[in-house]
Amino acid sequence: MKFSSTARHWCRLTKKHITILCVSVVLVLWAAYWPITRFFFNGDFGKSGQFGDTFGALNALFTGLAFVVVLATLFQQSRQLEENKQDVKDDRRLRLKLDLYERRFRVYQATVDFIRNVLDLSSDNISQEQMVSFETARNEASFLFAEDADLLSYLEQLRNMSQEYVNLKSQAKGKGVGSEESKQRDKINDQLYAQLRAAKDKFVQHLAFRSEETPPCSFAR
Repeated sequence: MKFSSTARHWCRLTKKHITILCVSVVLVLWAAYWPITRFFFNGDFGKSGQFGDTFGALNALFTGLAFVVVLATLFQQSRQLEENKQDVKDDRRLRLKLDLYERRFRVYQATVDFIRNVLDLSSDNISQEQMVSFETARNEASFLFAEDADLLSYLEQLRNMSQEYVNLKSQAKGKGVGSEESKQRDKINDQLYAQLRAAKDKFVQHLAFRSEETPPCSFAR
């Protein structure tokens, strides 16, 4: 950072010195014009005037070249302005994509956390905090994934499955391993474990960036 700042400082100084040098050269040549003319033409300014007229074509050429340079500069500035506008649009578009990605990823993370919390339950019921967190994620999903009815349906099924698992876990308490409630509980337990992978598959189409876009963070494992 310090080196970059120093380089810019010397660049500004160099441009300033070049400008001063060019102006000084022009002023020196302009000031030396009369003594040089007087020396070569022995003070006969009539001859010097005739000699100067021969450079009229060159004056027209240089004037034309200067006009072309001005036009080229204006064109370059206009093009640079358009490029800057496009850069701003691209940056704004990318920021919107990243913001959408982050909000969608939070819904995915909340879904995975909910599944893990249900599987790790030490009590017979899902805590209010866990349910509120998942319900908030489901509500956000209805806006962020409005075009994906399959995903919204999946989240609702996941909620129902979790609630059923909690109920069966409570009913199976105190009964033998071979009881119907225990079998149903274990079956849903396996299904919930499978949802850890299924959730990723459901969300991946919304969270996978194309190669030309900024890559997202990896999924939580």
